[in-house]
Amino acid sequence: MINKLNTHDAGIGIVTAVIVAFIVFTLGAVWYSVAVHEIDETTFDSHRTTALHVADGGIREAMYQLSATTLNNQPFWTGSGTDVSGNCAVVPITSEVNGSPRQLGQYWVQVTDSTPLDLTDSRYFIEAWGWSRDTESRQRAMRKIEQEVDIATERGFVYALFASSGGLAAGNQKTIYGDIYSGADIVIGNHTEIWANDAGFAGEGDITTAGTLTIPNGSNLEIEGSAFVQDYLWDHSLGSTFGTDVTVVDGGAYFRKSTVVGSVSLGGALDPTSDLTAGSVATGLPTLAAIDPQPLPGFEWATVVLAHPGFSLDGGPTAAGPVFEWSTWANFEDWFDDNRDAMYGYHYVKENGSHTWKLSQGGSTEWSDDFMLVFNGNLQLEGGSSLDASATAPVLLTFIANEPTSDFQFGKNLSSSDDLQYVVYSKGTVGASNLAKIYGVVYGETDNSANKLEVHFRPPKSDIGFTFPTNLRVMARPLVWREVPDDPLPCTLP
Repeated sequence: MINKLNTHDAGIGIVTAVIVAFIVFTLGAVWYSVAVHEIDETTFDSHRTTALHVADGGIREAMYQLSATTLNNQPFWTGSGTDVSGNCAVVPITSEVNGSPRQLGQYWVQVTDSTPLDLTDSRYFIEAWGWSRDTESRQRAMRKIEQEVDIATERGFVYALFASSGGLAAGNQKTIYGDIYSGADIVIGNHTEIWANDAGFAGEGDITTAGTLTIPNGSNLEIEGSAFVQDYLWDHSLGSTFGTDVTVVDGGAYFRKSTVVGSVSLGGALDPTSDLTAGSVATGLPTLAAIDPQPLPGFEWATVVLAHPGFSLDGGPTAAGPVFEWSTWANFEDWFDDNRDAMYGYHYVKENGSHTWKLSQGGSTEWSDDFMLVFNGNLQLEGGSSLDASATAPVLLTFIANEPTSDFQFGKNLSSSDDLQYVVYSKGTVGASNLAKIYGVVYGETDNSANKLEVHFRPPKSDIGFTFPTNLRVMARPLVWREVPDDPLPCTLP
């Protein structure tokens, strides 16, 4: 009897153990399912956030492209487009993780004219779809953003260095922080560098010419931005670098040994002997829009006189300033010697001939307010100067070579800072005959620099006396931004 009872109790223990194990495994499965679900939800939320940021990246790309294409007189950028198979040409966004590239997402963008029947309305409608991490991943998330923008025109000085119909010769070691434009051929000198502007000011480091861009042997070129060329691009140097894209509208190009980080688009052909590393190369493109020559802005002394009453001829005893006319350089320099510790005013020297103005000779030169010097002859400006303690920075220093035969040259040891910003303008030639560094703009009919010139683009706070007959730059200004439910794309995803 006792043995039978013990056997029965053992059976009950086995059943109980099995039930307990079943409950434990069931709870484990539930807990595992809940954990996986929570992880999936967290991952999906993360993907949705990433997809929104990726779509916004597409919006930013569209705004940049709209500004760039309109600036160069091209038809407006319509979006990412399709690939050779007719599928949506989605754009990847990658990041570096532990030294290796990792794709964060993809986007596709479409741009349309908001008011195609109204030529006076410059609004555009941007639609951007974003995916994390791609269009086919298991836990992919898609977000869509819409952005309306208005193309705002900025008039005035928009280039760091500008040469009109006379063209531009980038002499020995020219360094530009901002954009360069030439209405005729550009010939690059020894190691020219064009960088994006500093301190938050405009300028992507682009170079634009309505003629031909020639880079001779031994004249390395570094461009952080893009190159836009009307006729041909001849690069005979070793090691030229283009930070984004190269576009040649009419002709082809030759690259001896060059790197183009972005794309190369040519209206003509690529010389088959070229040694070129590029993201992509497209040739024989018939639809590239022309780069129109831009004229030099106009300048009228009378506008300055009318805007600043207090006119004085040759600085006579009743001079109230700040507008002075001088018959000779000697008369102007007499005034300069008496006022060099607090320079100010608007001055016109009518005498022709050549003159060298040494700012630091005979004592220091200090600027107490905006200063303008207009002259009919030739001027070489040398030496350093500083801001008067009573002045409000920045002070604008404007130098105008007022005749087609006039010449302005930066002489030795000329330097400035953000406190002293220059507008240098010549209806004739402008250039650097020696080492010079300025903050401001340099505009001329012709640039003939022979030595190092460093320019940091700073748009002047006043355009007094100048007229700008053409719209030189546009900017895509954001209006309404909103996230909307995603809808089918007008093309098939790859």
